[in-house]
Amino acid sequence: MQTLSWQTRIYIGAMEAAALGLAIMSLASWNSGQNFRFFMYLIMTLGAANLKVKLPGITGAISMTFVFVLISVTDLSLPQVLVIGMAGTGGTLFFRTKSRNLAKLGSNLATSVVTSGACFATFHSSWLRRQDESLPMLLLFASAVHFLMNTGSIAIVIALTERKSAWRVWKESFLWTASHNMVGAGIATIFHAEERYLGWQATLLTIPLVYLVYRSYSLHLERLEGARKHAQEMGDLHWRTIEALALAIDAKDETTHNHLLRVKVYATEIAKELGLDELQMQAIQAAALLHDIGKLAVPEHIISKPGKLTHEEFDQMKIHPVVGAEILERVRFPYPVAPIVHAHHEKWNGKGYPDGLKGEEIPIGARILSAVDCLDALASDRQYRKALPLHEAMAIVEKESGLSYDPKIVAILKRRYVELEHIATSIPVVDEPKLSRSVRVDAGDGPATGYADLCVVSPNAMQIDFLEAMTATKREFYSLMRIVEELGTYLTMDEALILMMNRLKRMIPHSSSAVFVRRGERLLPVHSSAEAECWVPQEVLTVGEGLTGWCAETHQPIVNGNPSVEAGYYCLGRPLLSALAVPLEVEGNVVASLTLYSVHANAFTQDHLRVLLQVGSKAAASIASSLERDRLTTVSTERTAA
Repeated sequence: MQTLSWQTRIYIGAMEAAALGLAIMSLASWNSGQNFRFFMYLIMTLGAANLKVKLPGITGAISMTFVFVLISVTDLSLPQVLVIGMAGTGGTLFFRTKSRNLAKLGSNLATSVVTSGACFATFHSSWLRRQDESLPMLLLFASAVHFLMNTGSIAIVIALTERKSAWRVWKESFLWTASHNMVGAGIATIFHAEERYLGWQATLLTIPLVYLVYRSYSLHLERLEGARKHAQEMGDLHWRTIEALALAIDAKDETTHNHLLRVKVYATEIAKELGLDELQMQAIQAAALLHDIGKLAVPEHIISKPGKLTHEEFDQMKIHPVVGAEILERVRFPYPVAPIVHAHHEKWNGKGYPDGLKGEEIPIGARILSAVDCLDALASDRQYRKALPLHEAMAIVEKESGLSYDPKIVAILKRRYVELEHIATSIPVVDEPKLSRSVRVDAGDGPATGYADLCVVSPNAMQIDFLEAMTATKREFYSLMRIVEELGTYLTMDEALILMMNRLKRMIPHSSSAVFVRRGERLLPVHSSAEAECWVPQEVLTVGEGLTGWCAETHQPIVNGNPSVEAGYYCLGRPLLSALAVPLEVEGNVVASLTLYSVHANAFTQDHLRVLLQVGSKAAASIASSLERDRLTTVSTERTAA
């Protein structure tokens, strides 16, 4: 059961107080006249309380008891009418009901008393009778007041409880039942005509008419409920499809799914405050989950790169909003999702992409999404940096107000970001299915066209590319060649690595370094060195973890990556601000990873990368040879011992 807000409690309390006062004053002047008619109407009302149908879409029902309230206002006193109204309400709540809520009964009886009293006052209004004293018109006005008071009161309670517009609730859930009340006024008129001209016995013929109206409404509402359930099922299917697409994005980027759900919560709440209509709200919710779907067209090593992108990589990344919008246009959403996705990287000052839109040229949904997306991205762990505290992330977004983001949206975000964070974190976490990306499938004979020949890049080819790109001095070049030549003369891997790192430090200044050998899905530290008060990575890593693990997994180097994403990172003195990491490969297999760290930001250049790649190609062969010698020595020792 939903907890009532304090506003709802105050409203219900006021209704109950008004109803209690009206009931006390009326019952104090009880008139014993028309007792037979009163009991006859009371029995009919209790019988009609069973004739109720559930309203689609809300918790509530309508019954035919209001017909006998309209009938009773013409002949009975106010206290008797109030009793008829309360009897109808009580019977509706208790008959054919599995659960009986006394609190709900009290509020509904209060509404019934106030509504029946207003209906009685309208029918006996002297002003209304001076306008038109005919019975049909008086009953019509009384019926209208009864309808407005009853449905309006329920709509207000729902609106206060669920924080919705009372007008919207009433219009969507109750307005269409107005004809039901008009029919009730007609039945009451027929009832009195039969009684006046044919005797009270003829009024019994009205009962089948009441049942006929009930059955017609019952069948009509059953069809409405069926249509509503079908629409709900289609809506659920629609959102499950959206979530499945979001899962496809998650398969590309492991950090995305939780990010998408949080962005959806933030964006939805801001859209509510801005008063956007229902279609815009649904578009923003869908776009929040799907705005990164275009990353499916971006190479995975770029998406997961734990460092800065090159110009070429960023050019590839910039296509993702365009591709995402093209994908979603084919879905043909009934609301504008694709334009939001297309523009979610546009900036308020016109310096965004892909179209360079400016200010309010950017769709409102995209403006909301871009600010929220940035805030949550800054406050979440990424491959290239650790998460920032939420208040620091908000400060960064605020600095971009009027530059990257709509100032109005940033103002709302700044005022409510703590509240929105609480809402996002209070949503129950549901275990999302993970895609089986690591499963090995052994069945199948192979591709129909056969397998491609393995193409191995020759070290000589790398040397030619290196020499062509080399811009360093002749001294540096000859020093590099001596390193490459001397690496192969040492028998142990430790000796080779010590010599290599000592010579390499003269050519590529750095503060600390590490070499990890790959063993399956683990990276084992085999060499490390550092200046005083610098961090030396010595933990066993998992392939894909941090800068070093990313290089081993993707076979890609990284220039000026963020060292703080490495496992076990801590700072003894000056923090490390940049890193240069390369995979050491032999015939396409990564045998080790080599990473250099510096206390200076952007300490490494493309020339440094070229040097390290050339050294790495020779070092990889040396490490592979050393590992093979160690393996053969171990096997020989075991055989001798056996």
